[in-house]
Amino acid sequence: MLSNTVQLRRRSSDEEYDRHWCPNSQTYAPADVLLQYLRAGWQLDNLVTVQSFFHGACRRSDVFYFRLNLGDIVLEMPVLANPVVFQIVENNRLTQIPWNSEAHASESFASSCNV
Repeated sequence: MLSNTVQLRRRSSDEEYDRHWCPNSQTYAPADVLLQYLRAGWQLDNLVTVQSFFHGACRRSDVFYFRLNLGDIVLEMPVLANPVVFQIVENNRLTQIPWNSEAHASESFASSCNV
């Protein structure tokens, strides 16, 4: 069983520092923490869930929920969308599964913003 806090030890000499992320105190992990886990040998699941949040005036935030595995340890890591996340998804050919609690809002969002 995985403890609430997963800490990584430095794996290579070119890493300046190890970032700490605790799901109990931080809603989202920074993308560099995701990269750190991948460098440490964690494997990505082929599926990534994407949840969209809509904030009036045509603004949307996406959260990518990555499932990582290291042996029999499984960890879900939510990361806010950014160029690094998009590159990880593309380079690993991950399948994105939309998870919208506001599914109808996305249709109205697209039509009102001419997207």
